[in-house]
Parts: sequence; C-alpha cells; structure tokens
Amino acid sequence: MSRINWKSYAFNQISIFLHAPATSGIYLLHNSTRCLFVGETRNIRTQLLGHLHGDHPLITVWNPSGFCFETCSEALRLNRERQLALQFQPVIRDRYDSVHVYDAQDALESEGFPLSRH
Repeated sequence: MSRINWKSYAFNQISIFLHAPATSGIYLLHNSTRCLFVGETRNIRTQLLGHLHGDHPLITVWNPSGFCFETCSEALRLNRERQLALQFQPVIRDRYDSVHVYDAQDALESEGFPLSRH
C-alpha cells in the first residue's frame, strides 16, 4: 500500500525532519519551474538529508527548492520511480555515475513543473 503526499515542502533540514518520513518510498526534488530528480529509497528522510548535504553533485548544482514524496513498499518503489520519471522528465535522469542531463536551454524553456509549494 502506498501513501501519496504531493504537497511540496521546502528543501531544507528543518522541513525534511518535520515532513519527510523515515520509511520506504519515492521522492521528487524540484525548483520553482520543474522536476529536477526522482528517486527511490528505503528511508525517504535519510536520503533527502544526504542530498541536502551534497551526496549527489548534480543535485547540488541544480539547487532544489522543494521536495514531495510518496510512501510505498520496497516491492513497488522501482516501478513507481520509473513511472514518475517518465511523467515528469526530471533534469537529472540517473543517480549513478552515468548521469544524463537535459540541455540546460531546454530546462529553462520548459512549460514548468506542475507542483507548487503550499
């Protein structure tokens, strides 16, 4: 069973501690105009804190301003991550060594990211 929480929260330490659960799920990092990264993890809170502290250089470069998440079981995470990556076309497409990034001009000219911070 998954719990969807598409409310967006500020991407900072206090907000992560207050809102991100320490459970299995997927998460999105975004700025005011588009999705930057979609990830899956066994502990959403720990993973977001790692990204906040620079564990992924491209995430640091793109400087996300917000995050949202969906809790789900380990068995569902990878498929759900792929679905969301196809839907939102994140700027950073891969969390591993072979990171691919859309053309920066395309990112600036995009239609915008559909989530807004509340």
